[in-house]
Amino acid sequence: MYWLAPTTTKAYCEIQVVQSTVPVLRADFGRICQGYVTVVNIMSSGLISLDNGVFAPFYKLTEVDLSNNRIQEMRRSYFSYPARELQVINLSNNNIRRLPNDMFTQMPSLQSVSLTGNPISSLDERTFRPIFRNVEIVGLGTLPLSCDCKVRWLKEPGQMCGANAHGLAETVCRTP
Repeated sequence: MYWLAPTTTKAYCEIQVVQSTVPVLRADFGRICQGYVTVVNIMSSGLISLDNGVFAPFYKLTEVDLSNNRIQEMRRSYFSYPARELQVINLSNNNIRRLPNDMFTQMPSLQSVSLTGNPISSLDERTFRPIFRNVEIVGLGTLPLSCDCKVRWLKEPGQMCGANAHGLAETVCRTP
C-alpha cells in the first residue's frame, strides 16, 4: 500500500492499494491525509466490505477504483453527500448483486461507472435512470440480467437514444 502524501497543507493525496490483503475498509480510513484525497484505488486486494462513511471525508474525491475484489454490497453512504467532484467509479469484477436506489444521487460530476463482471441481475429504474444519458455505464452487456418488469424501462421508446450504456445492445437475459 502506498499513498502520495501532500507536500503542503492544501495538496491532495492519491491512494493506491494493489494485491494486498484488506478484507474490510474501516471508517477511520477517511483520516488518511486529513481527508485531502482525490483518488482511491484499492484493486485486487480481497476487499469484502466497507464501513459507512469510509470515503465521506474525501470531499475532493474524483476517482474510486475498487475493481477485482470480493465486495458484496455498495451503499451511497460510503461517499460524501454530495460527492460533487466524483467522476469515475470502477466496481468491476466484484460480487455485487444490486445497487441501492440512491447510489448515484448527488454526484453531479459523475462521468463513468463500470459494473463489468458483477452478478447484478436487475437494473432498477430508480437507480439508473437519473444517470443513464449523462454517465458512461460500462459492462451492462456482461451482467446476468433477469428480464422482468424491473428492466422493462430499458426498452421504452426513446430510452436508448443518447444512452451511454456500453454493451446494452448485446445484453442477453439469463432468465425469462
